[in-house]
Amino acid sequence: MAPRRETSIDARKFILRLFKKGKSHREIAKIVGRSHACVQKIIGKFKSDGLIENKSGRRKKCSRSDVAKSDGRRIVWRKPKTSLDPKNLRPTIKHGGGLVMVWGSMASTRVRNLVFIDGIMNHMVYLDILHNSLKESAKNLGLDGNFIVKPDKDPKHMACNVKMWCLFHCKQQLHTPPPPTTIS
Repeated sequence: MAPRRETSIDARKFILRLFKKGKSHREIAKIVGRSHACVQKIIGKFKSDGLIENKSGRRKKCSRSDVAKSDGRRIVWRKPKTSLDPKNLRPTIKHGGGLVMVWGSMASTRVRNLVFIDGIMNHMVYLDILHNSLKESAKNLGLDGNFIVKPDKDPKHMACNVKMWCLFHCKQQLHTPPPPTTIS
């Protein structure tokens, strides 16, 4: 297949002048020396967009054929107001239940008092977990008062009420050091 030739802007303007004079597509194609399909596209582009030159920018990613293709959905015709009848419903199976967030106290030998967190965890939920299960977990792990709390830079760990609770109820805290500053 031969490489595609682009029609110059002057040739396009000439094609449009001939079209406005009333010449047919085939007559214009013979005069200009291009195929009638080329002439037809130039005239059609002018009619639809009003442009003679090429459009600037990148083309669309999805073509009309992509939009027209089915995405796998089925269309089923039902009588009015009967779409939710049990005989018209198709049962579907959903797999998986989603994610679970768990908080727990760890020692080198085991983990104790796992707390399952439903929903969003904020500083009040974190404080409630510390208040209800931290000392009990330490006692179950055999760490009677000899444990270290290591909060990170998460906003729920750095909240004032959480810091105050840890200050009065935890003997040792291991703070995350600030990142090193680089001088270059």
